[in-house]
Amino acid sequence: GKRFDRVRLFGTIGYSITALISGIMLKYGFVSIFIMATVSLSTVALVSRTYPTGRKLKRSDEEIDRSSLPLQFYLLLLAGVASITIGAFGSTFLPVLTSERGFDVSSAGFAFSLMAFSEVPFLFFAEKVVERFGNTRLLVIGIFATGLRWFLTSMATSFPIFLLLQMLHGINYIVVYYSVMNYIHTRFEASKTTRALTIYWMSTTGLSYLLGSVLGGVLIRAFGIVRVYTATGITGMAIAIFFSLLFAALHKRTAFTNR
Repeated sequence: GKRFDRVRLFGTIGYSITALISGIMLKYGFVSIFIMATVSLSTVALVSRTYPTGRKLKRSDEEIDRSSLPLQFYLLLLAGVASITIGAFGSTFLPVLTSERGFDVSSAGFAFSLMAFSEVPFLFFAEKVVERFGNTRLLVIGIFATGLRWFLTSMATSFPIFLLLQMLHGINYIVVYYSVMNYIHTRFEASKTTRALTIYWMSTTGLSYLLGSVLGGVLIRAFGIVRVYTATGITGMAIAIFFSLLFAALHKRTAFTNR
């Protein structure tokens, strides 16, 4: 079907547990991380072999829709790329920030674990939340929350406050990800869905993380990590306001939908 909240939920729980254990094991040296990764990936490989292999299907030309995707998709994609780029920067350099603040070496692991667990409440009620707010409004909320999180994180000098702020992750990436994915799966027929998903994943997993890590590293080297986190947070909130106004204007004048 078109529901993928439960699948994502179990992945989130697994990621959270792994991050928590990694943070604890890091105290015993980096070798322990490689050992844990080897055991985990070997287990995945063994378990995956128990699943039946489906036969490959070749679609006919009639089943492949080569018509252009709607403008709304590309606008949601652009907003998603901007948000995930900001999120990728913050997550990539979070261990560096914890070191800059003088927190314990395991603090990044605890932070990532808490970040993953914070997604669970949304995933339990994702369908109802989307129905209540709509995909575009939810996307804007996710972008603004991402900016707010990094802005506040840049000012956190206490580890407990730093950890609490990472709970905002529960309305960051997962909300942006889910709103765009839900739009694709509910608005497009199967003939267009694959192409839309390909463009989405290439843009976010590829472009966003590349920009977030590479450009972020350059900016941190030039201006310092705290300043860049602050500027990134402000930029994220400004982007959210811009897209909110843009979506509202398009909704009044065109067939642009909040759903």
